[in-house]
Amino acid sequence: MSATGADTPDSSTDDSGSAGEARGLANNTGWALGSQALVIGTRTAVFLVLAALLDPVGYGQFAAVISLMEILSPIAQLGMAHLAVRAVARGLPLSPMWHRLSSTALIGGLVATAVVVPLRPVLFDDVPIAAIVLLGISQICFFGLLNGAMMIAEADRRADVGTRFVLVNAIARVLALLPFVLLGRHTVMAWSIVLFVATLVTAVATFAIVHRQLGAPFGLARPDAGEVRSGMAFVVATGSDSLQADVDKVILKAQNFDVDTGIYAAGYRLAQMTIVPISALVRASYGDFFRRGASQVRDALPYAKKLCLIAAGYATVVAIGLLIFAPWLKFLLGDEFADSVRVVRYLAFIPLLKALQYFPANTLSGSDHQPVRATLLTMTALGNIVLNLLLIPGRGWEGAAIATNITEGVYAVGLWIAVWWLARSEVGNAT
Repeated sequence: MSATGADTPDSSTDDSGSAGEARGLANNTGWALGSQALVIGTRTAVFLVLAALLDPVGYGQFAAVISLMEILSPIAQLGMAHLAVRAVARGLPLSPMWHRLSSTALIGGLVATAVVVPLRPVLFDDVPIAAIVLLGISQICFFGLLNGAMMIAEADRRADVGTRFVLVNAIARVLALLPFVLLGRHTVMAWSIVLFVATLVTAVATFAIVHRQLGAPFGLARPDAGEVRSGMAFVVATGSDSLQADVDKVILKAQNFDVDTGIYAAGYRLAQMTIVPISALVRASYGDFFRRGASQVRDALPYAKKLCLIAAGYATVVAIGLLIFAPWLKFLLGDEFADSVRVVRYLAFIPLLKALQYFPANTLSGSDHQPVRATLLTMTALGNIVLNLLLIPGRGWEGAAIATNITEGVYAVGLWIAVWWLARSEVGNAT
């Protein structure tokens, strides 16, 4: 693989260079949007089939286990995916970082899954241990590997390769629906088995694509102490981000709001699906923040503002659409999920809050201020946990939705204050 290794843009960048970079971003975003459209199509199909075949209790079981695994996945990887993105964006060799990423995804995922099993009596007493293990390996090991490979490809402006990863995963998951539907055993255990097989196939294909398209052979390598230290800031940030997004489902299930867990997870999933175009722009531009922000925040901040305006405009339209068209969810999922309509309306402005977060957050990461981002996310996630514990016992899923809106809003404001303050500090130091 020949990493881009582009120089850090500065004020002397000429118009032709800017135009070329804009075309590169547009191309990368186009491929990323295509791949994310595949992701959303696949997730929609899986979501609709699972919601149709599992009642709210069964869907809640699945959603709660997957949510916990998504919280643990960044921790298991030790931040190696983000270190790999930084290395590729700054022109360093890929193979060593790919070996570290694949090692931590596979080995760390097994360890993280093993840690969850003893927690079953407290969190998921009605979910089979085998289902927890299979879902953990599928989500943390295999899907974590795929996601890391996609991030690397997009950082190297090879989003076309990233689309191949997604295509394999989409085909595998859709095919997995067939035996689940046809065999007639519509349980979390049955779904965990077919999902495990699908993600295993995806993991094997991921190694093959990375080798053939990106030039990194299979290999295992242990991260050194310096890499682990560097990765911890990303672990804290991405782990806190996952905690912020998913801990409410886990708390709902742990407090025996079984029906509420399924209803809330279904509504949350629909709101999350609308973020796909924003996610495509975020993924396509992530490596650029490491190029632009290699020297200081104020070099990347104008870029963040421009992308934020685009994303916020789209998210505002989405919020209005969710408020208007939420009742359609009842027709798609049936009367058992009728309350998911209210969940969607409670969460209608989450896409807008996310749009206001992503780009100042990536400005901090790209300019080596990841500890600032990690601190803000950790404080947000802890506040979210506290609010969920206070509000869920009395209000069920409504408490979870209120906690999500409050903490997402506070985090967005905190990020912009941080990048503004750092940019002002750089100006002061320069004078």
